[in-house]
Amino acid sequence: MLNRSKKDVLLFFRGAGVAADLIEDMAGRLKSAPSEINKYEIVRTILDRLNARGEATLRERREVLRRVVEFANFDTCWPSDQLKAKGLVASIRDIVNQKDAFTRINQEREQERQQRLAQAEQASRARREQIAKIETAKNEFYGLLGSDLARQARGKKLEAALNNLFAAYGILVHEAFHIVGQCGEGIVEQIDGVIELNGALHFVEKKWYEAPVGKGEIAEHLRAPDQPRRSARQILLTSS
Repeated sequence: MLNRSKKDVLLFFRGAGVAADLIEDMAGRLKSAPSEINKYEIVRTILDRLNARGEATLRERREVLRRVVEFANFDTCWPSDQLKAKGLVASIRDIVNQKDAFTRINQEREQERQQRLAQAEQASRARREQIAKIETAKNEFYGLLGSDLARQARGKKLEAALNNLFAAYGILVHEAFHIVGQCGEGIVEQIDGVIELNGALHFVEKKWYEAPVGKGEIAEHLRAPDQPRRSARQILLTSS
């Protein structure tokens, strides 16, 4: 109804990009015996052929629908067909809009599902990486317990192993640093490390002793009258 003549119908499909092999026999019949074929037969035949080819003609089918639902000037229709054509186009437009809405809903659901899967995979990968880092740090730590390295070298390696362990658990780490006196004394204190745990700062002191640790060695660090130790908690790690 949107096209007055049979030739206009064929032109409509050609304009939608429908391949010539789906149209040419209709054009031949129209040329040789125009009275033996009508617009409805042309349209139904071409649409059946488009549908039969499935995904291969998806673009053409969408273009045909687009041209129908966007049809606005019904003055080109026969006067007796105008009201009916408007009603049919409106009906098709409603179906297309509903289908598009369902498609969008399904696409959004699929997108959400993919996002959840990606987040789960990311969390799983992060957990695997964390476990690997923890195992590496533990192996470094335990490997030092029986090490024959010099105490200073062994202490440096211990600092690195523990910092790696803290970092693997997501604990903020400030590695070893010096405190310099304000009156030209030079370095007045060596801090082996600082971590932030549950919102509180903790000083980490690592020592290697030949004999078992006693109260005196621990008290030396617990008294700590100097800043900044007074404002932070302390962790003492020892191994004989």
